Amino acid sequence: MIFVMGQKLFQIIHRYCYLFFVCIMAGSLPGSGLPCALAKTDADRVLVLHSYHQGFEWTDQIMEGIESVLKKPGIGAELMIEYMDTKSHAGRDLSGYLKEIYAYKYNKIKPDIIIVSDDNALSFLILNRNLLFSGIPVVFCGINNFFDTLISNQEKITGVAEDFDFEKTLDIALTLHPGTRRIAIVSDITYSSGINLERMKLSFPVYQDRLTFIELTGLDADRLKQALHDLPDDALVIHNGLYRDGSGRNFSLEKGLAFVAENCRVPVYTLWQFMVKQGVLGGMVVSGFTQGEKAALMAVRILKGESLEHIPVIRKSPNRPVFDHDAMVRFGISRTDLPKHSLVLNAPKDFYTTHKTFILITLLCMIALLLIIFVLAFNIRTRKTAELELKKYQDHLEDLVEKKTTEIKDSLLEKEVLLKEIHHRVKNNMQVISSILKLQALSLDDKGIKEVLTDCQGRVQAMALVHEILYGTKRLASVDFKVYTTNLIHKISYSHNTRQNRVGLMIDAEEILLGPAQATPVGLIVYEAVSNSFKHAFPGDRKGEIHISLKKSGLDVVELILKDNGIGISHSLDWRNTNSLGLQLIILLSETQLDGTVDLDRKNGTGFTIRFRLEAIQPKDIS
Repeated sequence: MIFVMGQKLFQIIHRYCYLFFVCIMAGSLPGSGLPCALAKTDADRVLVLHSYHQGFEWTDQIMEGIESVLKKPGIGAELMIEYMDTKSHAGRDLSGYLKEIYAYKYNKIKPDIIIVSDDNALSFLILNRNLLFSGIPVVFCGINNFFDTLISNQEKITGVAEDFDFEKTLDIALTLHPGTRRIAIVSDITYSSGINLERMKLSFPVYQDRLTFIELTGLDADRLKQALHDLPDDALVIHNGLYRDGSGRNFSLEKGLAFVAENCRVPVYTLWQFMVKQGVLGGMVVSGFTQGEKAALMAVRILKGESLEHIPVIRKSPNRPVFDHDAMVRFGISRTDLPKHSLVLNAPKDFYTTHKTFILITLLCMIALLLIIFVLAFNIRTRKTAELELKKYQDHLEDLVEKKTTEIKDSLLEKEVLLKEIHHRVKNNMQVISSILKLQALSLDDKGIKEVLTDCQGRVQAMALVHEILYGTKRLASVDFKVYTTNLIHKISYSHNTRQNRVGLMIDAEEILLGPAQATPVGLIVYEAVSNSFKHAFPGDRKGEIHISLKKSGLDVVELILKDNGIGISHSLDWRNTNSLGLQLIILLSETQLDGTVDLDRKNGTGFTIRFRLEAIQPKDIS
């Protein structure tokens, strides 16, 4: 009995110490009377600068590879992501605008390292690095046709070259289609497509005795469609990209791929994995995920202090053969025809793979049933023996129960007296702390610190009021919310010197009894919301009302509504990610202490709706 009481006492003290520590820490942070800002974390800042837009599959795959490394436990990097969106705005020079934006955004907040993807971002960074990010290490990836001269005048830079294997893709295509005599290359008018085409042309002489190359470059959609229709049966298509045709018409990735594949009767190959879809057959492709992953691994090594001299540029791109199953079926290609270690996308799954979960669940159910049968058989065998033993101990148990009942009755009064004394002492200790904070505030001239100490004093008084009510009532296990809130509101109103009738207070509470474990956080939530309304919702001589409601919305679900019709919280404020200690405490107490939910209503003022389950209590009167 003493051990159980000790555990309960420790839990109560631990909870109050935690809340008191939060309040005191608020006073130690610099700032005004408003809730203070959180301290900066020690996480490494990693700026990721993408050439293209979010939603472009190549860029998304690179980002996925970067996050697969930097979001691992133990690394904890803080990612700052920028998308230059140069593919959607091909032909327009956005560098001047972007330079001004990045100069403003990163004037005071500097990254510890920069990861850039694709040529446009690297070119922009090299041109503006001294102005924007002087001295910050850079890791690049997805760079086409990389040469050392590209970074010869740069310091603290390394990365991963994107080197597609045009010749290997052609060799695979010629093996699968030995009758091929013509290769048509589809390219658009974007910058990256032009660079890739020039890179492919370097390999044309290798096949000059076997193949004729046809460049379908910069055609408008109608001319390209006709050219694809006119390709003979001994031709293949290499898809280099179709995002903007010669007339300036824009295509999404999927529509561009489908346009090419659907308008020609010959196989379509590509050099990038993110293009193996929409009828494109495949090839020896570059993986965006691997590019991002390798770059992120290099960035981690640099952040851990390894010298860039020991981290050379990765020149050989880790490409692999990838093919689409539906396109393979269309052109009569089987798995055995493909190179070793090929990846086949969209392949139909075998029976086990398709029904793997069902099969495993069935096996587990069968094993469970066998175990149940064994347990039941064993239980039947032992049940009779247990019944005989039960009868033997039943009489003995009745004697023990009668004896223990007498002991419990004798100790119950002692326990209740002790519990009441605990409430009394906790209340007194809280009042001492409140007085100390008040005296400390009176001794200071700094208005901001005085307001912080006053806020801490109010929070302590809100906690102390719970024990004051418990001590003064016959119910030691619960607090009447309406009585508690009325007393608390009087204290808040007095502390803010609100002129009578300027701010009306309305309390609408059902007969709901809260245990100490819930009354304390509920009281702190009421204190934070009402105090903030007094301080911020009614500036000047503005009049208004504050409504407080506590009602049951279900069998054991309680709904607490705190609403004012003041000036409200700005719609641009991300209230769940703000430096306001008041909002942080409301969220923390609602979701952690009460295991509930909190929602914000910004219509006609500010309103918080907190829902939580009412803990089971059994009020005990002291007679």
